[in-house]
Amino acid sequence: MTTTETGIVVTGVLGDDTRYARTPSEVAELVRALLTTPYAELRVGPEAHHLTIATTPGWGALTFTTADDHVDSHNPDAPHDAPLLPKDAAGTRHYPTTASLPLDQVSEAVAEYCLTAQRPACVLWQPA
Repeated sequence: MTTTETGIVVTGVLGDDTRYARTPSEVAELVRALLTTPYAELRVGPEAHHLTIATTPGWGALTFTTADDHVDSHNPDAPHDAPLLPKDAAGTRHYPTTASLPLDQVSEAVAEYCLTAQRPACVLWQPA
C-alpha cells in the first residue's frame, strides 16, 4: 500500500512531544497516539483553531477553540460518575461530566477534524 502526502500537515502535541503527520498512515498513527494520551492538542494545516483532547480508558472530552469560539463536547446522557478529565496540561482544571464522551465518539470527532479542519459535527457542543 502506498501513501501520498496530503499537502496539509496535521500537528499533534502530546505532552512534551510534538508530532507531525502528512500521509494518511501517519495521520492514523498520530490519532491512535492522541487517543491514549491523557491531554493533547491537534491542529490541521495553518489554521488558527485547534482541537484539545483529554482521554482516560474508555472516555474522552474535547474542546474546539478558534479566535471567536471556545466550546466543549457535550453529552446530555453522561453518567454522573464519569471520570474526571483534565482540561489543561497541568491537570489543575477538569471538564464538567457533561463533556465526557465514550472514546469511540472522541475517535470519530478527531478523525472528522483531521479530514475537514473544522469543528466536528458528529458530536454536540456546549459553551466552554
